[in-house]
Amino acid sequence: MNSGERTGLTVEWAQQLLYFPSERRFDYDHPLAALRLQRHRDALMAGAASYVDPETGDTVLTAASLMEQGFCCSLGCRHCPFTGGRRQVIPGIVPG
Repeated sequence: MNSGERTGLTVEWAQQLLYFPSERRFDYDHPLAALRLQRHRDALMAGAASYVDPETGDTVLTAASLMEQGFCCSLGCRHCPFTGGRRQVIPGIVPG
């Protein structure tokens, strides 16, 4: 494997980690799941630390802002990048 292939895998893994939260923290079956993921993606693309949940009006921190803190605070953050678990990939959400 050359370094370009490794970089591609790293970018793909990082996008999955940032854009698709763990099923332990995110309900992919919720009727607003796609809209929540879209708002999260839009916030990430804009460099924003958070977005507003479309149902509750709560401020939700992005995975990137949580990653900057460097550890899991154990408060149950929706986009915690330190929480394991299978992540679903939803076509059209990750920027191409």
